[in-house]
Amino acid sequence: MPRTLSTQAPEQLADRVERLAAEEGRNRSQVVLAAIEFWSQLSPEAHLAITRVQAMGDEMRARLLRQLEREALNFQFTAVRERIAATMVPPVDVTDDTDLADAAEALVAHVSLRHPTR
Repeated sequence: MPRTLSTQAPEQLADRVERLAAEEGRNRSQVVLAAIEFWSQLSPEAHLAITRVQAMGDEMRARLLRQLEREALNFQFTAVRERIAATMVPPVDVTDDTDLADAAEALVAHVSLRHPTR
């Protein structure tokens, strides 16, 4: 059965949550719940590392956030690429390296015809 969690938040945090809710088409509670859900799934070691970096000051916290953002975007790119690759079917039956080389050569020739170099 769902339970209610409530807290007081600094005004700047409340403003950021409202902005995120508006940008994402969700309400404030959904944004807060998503953040708590994510945080609660991190390991105790990750909690400690984040807490320690936050204690190092604003510059280190900002660097950590940028690094986390980069990692999230890179992971998303990789995950999408893997999903797309899993759905692709080779246009020819490739049973050995010779078949693969022939298919690659045919593809290069096809692309070259459609997009000739200058």
